[in-house]
Amino acid sequence: MKSLIGKLGMLALLATAAGACSSSETGTAHQAGKEGPTGNVGLSLVPVSGVTLNSVTYVVTNSATPAVTISTGDLPTPGTAKDFSFGLPLPVGTGYNISLSAASAETGDDITCAGSYGPFNVTPNSSTNFTLTLTCKDNSNGQLIGVVDVKTDACPRLVFDYAVATPAAADITKTIAVAAKARDLDGKAVTYSWKLATPAVGTFAPVAGASSVLTCNTAANGAVVTVTASNGECTKALNTTVSCKSLLCGNGVVDPGETCDVGLTPTTCPADCTYVCGDGVAEAPAEDCDPGNTATCTATCKTRVPACGDGFINGTDVCDGTALPASALPGSTCKADCSAVIPPVMAVCGDGMVNGAEQCDDTGASPVCSNGCTKVSTAACVTCENAGDCFESVDACKGPGGVFTAIQQTQCFSVMTCIEKNNCLDGTGSLGKCYCGTLDTGACSAAPFTGAGSPNGACVKEIQAGMPGVTTNAAVLGGLTATSRPAGAAGQRLNCQKTANSSACLDVCGFTTGGPAFP
Repeated sequence: MKSLIGKLGMLALLATAAGACSSSETGTAHQAGKEGPTGNVGLSLVPVSGVTLNSVTYVVTNSATPAVTISTGDLPTPGTAKDFSFGLPLPVGTGYNISLSAASAETGDDITCAGSYGPFNVTPNSSTNFTLTLTCKDNSNGQLIGVVDVKTDACPRLVFDYAVATPAAADITKTIAVAAKARDLDGKAVTYSWKLATPAVGTFAPVAGASSVLTCNTAANGAVVTVTASNGECTKALNTTVSCKSLLCGNGVVDPGETCDVGLTPTTCPADCTYVCGDGVAEAPAEDCDPGNTATCTATCKTRVPACGDGFINGTDVCDGTALPASALPGSTCKADCSAVIPPVMAVCGDGMVNGAEQCDDTGASPVCSNGCTKVSTAACVTCENAGDCFESVDACKGPGGVFTAIQQTQCFSVMTCIEKNNCLDGTGSLGKCYCGTLDTGACSAAPFTGAGSPNGACVKEIQAGMPGVTTNAAVLGGLTATSRPAGAAGQRLNCQKTANSSACLDVCGFTTGGPAFP
């Protein structure tokens, strides 16, 4: 047998602040659990206003799944005791957890207290010392915190009547008059601003106002003009188009920059003497179709002759390059002659070949590759670990002596991946931050395990899953580097990478460059 010696402190968390006075007293207890007398229980009393605990229930469990109760009982305490120490005899073993709970004996309140510690080991002829906080909370009151954020582009009280450009086309250096009208249904003043989708086409003078003048600077056909109206609360925009023509357009010669001339083909040539492939209008004779770059129309707006290799499924193609039918499985490829879809190679994690969505495949879990074939480290980082004090934790996700099951290995690697992905251990971060998030350690320890007010760190779900049997935040925080549990094994390895050898592995393992460059 080994004695478990605990020093326990109790923190009262009440709905309102409570005053306290101090006194001292000592006492003994001779009944603690199924194994009989345990000796003296020393008490140091500091009354907490409004909280009376006549006894504290303890439960010691092992690390089995599900956990098995090893010892349980009640520790008698004077009702106003704020802290006390106790001793328990336990069988020699590993992976023990102890939890304590109590309820206030005051009439009409609903205050409960809880705390836990572990995992810990019991070795022959020695004692294990620990300090545990028993956190009390008032269950009769709660809070509702609501945050509402509304974003919208709706502007129902502002109505556009029109946007007009006269003339629709003008020579370079010439002007086009533009005007718009919008009204506010509540009579608020309306302001206007003008812009071109391609600013180089021309300039507005003035930029603001219900009317303006656009001076053409370069040739453009169908340039988009946008006028925006505002009532001081929201805005609406309306578009129209204009064309700016080359000074030579219409001289009967297809000059540089022109694709036709209205002097030669007045019925088919655009006003700016330039065909635009992609404007949705097939302008003969330069264009056969429009828009271009489709299965039937080339990028120059000519009729496409179906051919394998053009990137479109047409003619007799079943597929073409990266163009695959909707029925193709993810990861499929196309046969070189476009005659068939080649299905993806099925990935089998552990076969030593990287296929499908696999990031690595080391025929099983390794320091670099998880047992799910996702990358969790690099060869350079592992070399650094093995060269220093971290060599013992390189294979932490296999469990002490390689005893972790496949499920436990997956839980361990999931915690590693989450912490690496979110970079919550980098810089000034800590493992506690990965779990507690915005809560400080004290508040995190006392917070509910799940639900409203519970820890909100980036890896809460993964860490809790990697600590089977643990149901309190205090126990989670106490086991973040305990290698007997999957989450603690992951935390131990990453924590060592960051801190061992005077942080020799910081850079190579990604802690000084914004986080690991994997997966």
